[in-house]
Amino acid sequence: ATKTLKLNFDPGVWSLLRETKYFYLLEVVIPEAVEIVYSKADIYQQHAGNLQLIVNSYNMLLSSMADVELPLMLPKLELVDEALEEGIEHLNWRNHSIASFIKKTTSYIADATNLLELLKLNVKKICEMLKGWGTTSLHGTRKTTVGAEEYHQTYKASVEARLNSFRDEGAQIHALIAQIHMALQVSRGDPAWRKYVEHVNDLIVSTLRRSLIESL
Repeated sequence: ATKTLKLNFDPGVWSLLRETKYFYLLEVVIPEAVEIVYSKADIYQQHAGNLQLIVNSYNMLLSSMADVELPLMLPKLELVDEALEEGIEHLNWRNHSIASFIKKTTSYIADATNLLELLKLNVKKICEMLKGWGTTSLHGTRKTTVGAEEYHQTYKASVEARLNSFRDEGAQIHALIAQIHMALQVSRGDPAWRKYVEHVNDLIVSTLRRSLIESL
């Protein structure tokens, strides 16, 4: 249920494995049960490392997600949570299915992470385009004095070029949002999608306003 994870591996096991190694070097008689555990030390370390990677990746995914993104990400997160729940309920360190659990869960988390990164990257691209709208003055910078007619023609050309740029980048912005919508596979009438679009629109307006003010 979208809450942070923690790897449940008793540090005492690592201590036991280290001590067993020293006992072998000292040729001390090792109990059979300890020998069985020690014989699988490499496997335990590999699984523990992979599970810790799952924990870190999942927790980072949750912490990187904005509130407005969470409802849209729920289908992906539910797949991850179902896989995690299955592992929590049925797996242990002696279970042969742990490798397939790691593979499946890692794949689900990577899929969700890639989707979230697409959302954030496209919004970042939109904001970068909008910031560029206020970086160039329509009047330009002239080192020499020009006549009124020449200035008027130059200004008119600058306005036309800027409008063309607005149209082109406006189409790019629309395409970026459409790409997000397609990746999410949600209905345009979905309340979560409508709220997300409203959030992006507010971000566009605030970024554009800030960019234009800074250009004055």
